[in-house]
Amino acid sequence: MKLSTRLWRWNAYVIFLAGILAIALLIVSIVMIVADEIDDSANAVSVAPERVAASSQYVGVFEIVPGPNVLRAPLYVDQKLASSLPKENTSVQNYLFYDPAAGSSYWLLDGPPTLLASAKALPTDDYGQRTEPVVAFVYEQVSRDTDGDERLTGDDLKTIALSDAAGKRFTPLLNDVTNLHAAELMKDDTIVLVYTAASKMRAVNVDLASFRVVRETPVEAR
Repeated sequence: MKLSTRLWRWNAYVIFLAGILAIALLIVSIVMIVADEIDDSANAVSVAPERVAASSQYVGVFEIVPGPNVLRAPLYVDQKLASSLPKENTSVQNYLFYDPAAGSSYWLLDGPPTLLASAKALPTDDYGQRTEPVVAFVYEQVSRDTDGDERLTGDDLKTIALSDAAGKRFTPLLNDVTNLHAAELMKDDTIVLVYTAASKMRAVNVDLASFRVVRETPVEAR
C-alpha cells in the first residue's frame, strides 16, 4: 500500500512538472511570436512584397552642414507590414541637399532608393559639439539581402561609400563589408577606414581630394 502511494505521488509530481514545463514553453513561444510581430525595425527595408501592406516616403528635418553651409535632410521610407499586429519598417534611403547660396537642390543618390544604414560626418564631432567644418561623409549602403531574412538591414553585407560635404561625388569604395570599425580623417588629408570583409580585417587610406585608395593593409592581432 505504501509503495503504491509513493508511486502515485511520484507520478503526480512528474505530471505536475511536465505541465509546468509545457506552460513555460508555451509562454516563451507566445512571447517570441508577439515580440517579432510588434518589433518596430529602425532602418530596415522589407524586400518581400507580400509582407508589405503599404509604403510611403517623406523628407525629414533639414540640418545645416558646417563647411559648405548647405542643408541636408534624410529621405525616410515607411513600410506598413501585413501582420496581425501593427508593425512598421522605417529606413533612410537617400538624402536631399539644398544650397541656399545657389538656390539649388539635389539628391545624394540617383536611381532607385537604397538603404543607407549609416552616414558619418568627417571629421567626427567632439562629444556632440562640432568644432570643425565637415569635409566628407562616410556611408554604409545596403543593396542586397545577404543574410536571407527578407529585409535590408545593417546586418547584411554593406558597401562603404564616400561623398563630399555638399553631398556630391558619391563614390562607392569597398564591397561586401561585414563591419566598419573606424572612419577617421587624418592630418595628412587622408581618410582611414578600418573594416572587416570575408572574415579579414583590413585598413585603407583614401585620398580626400580624389576619393582614391592610396594604401591598403591587413590589420592583424599580434
